[in-house]
Amino acid sequence: MSAINFVQTSRIGIIEDEPMDAYQSHPAISGGKLRTFASNYPALFKARYIDKTIEEKDSAAFALGRYVHSLLLEGTEKTFAAFAVSPGFDRRTTAGKAAAAGFAALNAGKEIVGEDDADIAQKMQIALHANPAAMELLKHGAPEVTFRHYKMPEMPLQTRPDWFSDAPCGLSDGFSYVVNLKTVDGMHANFERDAHKFGYFLGEAFCRSVIADTREPDARPTRHFFIVCDKSAPFSCGVFEVDEITMDTARRVVTRQLKELRECITTNNWPSGPVGVGRIAAPGYWLKENEEA
Repeated sequence: MSAINFVQTSRIGIIEDEPMDAYQSHPAISGGKLRTFASNYPALFKARYIDKTIEEKDSAAFALGRYVHSLLLEGTEKTFAAFAVSPGFDRRTTAGKAAAAGFAALNAGKEIVGEDDADIAQKMQIALHANPAAMELLKHGAPEVTFRHYKMPEMPLQTRPDWFSDAPCGLSDGFSYVVNLKTVDGMHANFERDAHKFGYFLGEAFCRSVIADTREPDARPTRHFFIVCDKSAPFSCGVFEVDEITMDTARRVVTRQLKELRECITTNNWPSGPVGVGRIAAPGYWLKENEEA
């Protein structure tokens, strides 16, 4: 018996107006959930997303990421409707405490970011607007479009790229396309390494698969681009696309991961540790450096 009670709702297909909290609370499998499953023992997935006994931790870095995504992709008006920039208050004084309380009351319901983070985000926005390739990609389409399907009733899938355009642009050669925005700390020359380290290739393969299975069967494939913005000086911005060999390999890995997750769901068996005796080894570079020791 399945461990998750998936109830099909009318919110399937391509959804352009779904609030983020509705997307995040939906039980369908997303790329982030699959990454949790594949990077840890299955029991953690069950505890976090089924039993809900372990909460995902938020952080100031995540808050900055949300603010940057909103400012760069949704624009100033929507960003300021959802966020408030705090000038900082000296809570050691009575006046500071009163000012902080007034600011909180005035901006109730908004997410708060500090002035320094807001300044960083603005500089990233300037860099983005100065990149012709990035602006070409954002000329058409819309941010935060949800794709969700129930082709496997016991394991529906969903994805929510940062940007989707059904219409082609000058860089997509007649194809619809997806853009995912990534922020890096330091020059983005190392983005290729980070894309592998943080599983971005797998995330794009998952996203491409879900979009293809949600759209009409005769729809052309989507191309997938990264807009990468540096959150430190000189606040550079670059555009990247994953090559097809890498995407094809990532697709096979994602297919295997989904098969393993589906097995856990249908059997309700969630291993919490390794089976039998495993083997561990030092990294190859360390063995080579010390082979003559």
